[in-house]
Order: sequence, then structure tokens, then C-alpha cells
Amino acid sequence: MSKVCLPGEEINPHISKNEIKIVGYGIERDPTSDRFIAKQAGIFRQQDDKCWINVHSKRYVVEKGDRVIGIVTGCIGDFFKLDIGTAENATISFLSFEGATKRNRPELKIGDVVYAQVVDEFAHTDIELTCVDALSRARGLGALTGGFLFKVGR
Repeated sequence: MSKVCLPGEEINPHISKNEIKIVGYGIERDPTSDRFIAKQAGIFRQQDDKCWINVHSKRYVVEKGDRVIGIVTGCIGDFFKLDIGTAENATISFLSFEGATKRNRPELKIGDVVYAQVVDEFAHTDIELTCVDALSRARGLGALTGGFLFKVGR
């Protein structure tokens, strides 16, 4: 099944929430009405219990839960500013690192590379990142040392 969808449009009124178990990229489930709403313009696809929108865009649009690599671009108060390759900047609190306290801050400099997870993303504001999970463990997230980082185009 394929259908062109625009942002804010209801995907398919006849699809029930029990029919779809996995909601993929470009689609959001409205918690108040249990309807599926398009977040991106593209072609709606459905296969078995999965649905998503194929978006033909070269611009990365961040979503909650994404794991990203960011480059530290500055430090403002208790936050580090990171460039994660999106239109908006990202911020991460120095307390969002494993073992960090007000006395034991992570020592990051401009140009350092951080592997983090998106906590919140709101339109027209900075994206909030973290380097710990719900149990305050890093599990692979944090500052990356050694190696090379280079941008690969599509």
C-alpha cells in the first residue's frame, strides 16, 4: 500500500492501533486519539505489522531515541553545545555523563567527539542529548577518543 502523505495529515483512518505494532520513521502516534499522524512529507508504506514513510530528503531530521555523533562547539554554563549535523544545535548537560557530579565534570574541549542519545527534540529549540541510560550507565555512550571522524555524503 502506498500513499503520498504531508506533515500533519492523518495517515490512514481505517488502520487500527492493534494492527500496527511498529511505527517507523516519519510517523507519530497521537496519544490522545490513537491516530497515526505524518511528521514528514513522503510515501506511506506498510508491511505486515510495520508502517513508515519513505522520505526523499538529504537533510537529517533527528528523532527521540536516535544515537548520534556530535562535535563539541562550545561550553555555556552547565552545558556543552554540539554539532550533530542537523539544522539545530544540540546541548548536553555535564551531568549527563556516567560518573559526573558537580565536582567531577567531564573534561571536554572544543573539537572533541561525543557519542550520545537524543532525549528530547522540539521544533526551533536545541536538541537535548544524554550519555547515560535510565540506570545512569554509559553502555558505550560518551566521549570518543582516538581514531578519525569524517563526513560521508549520500
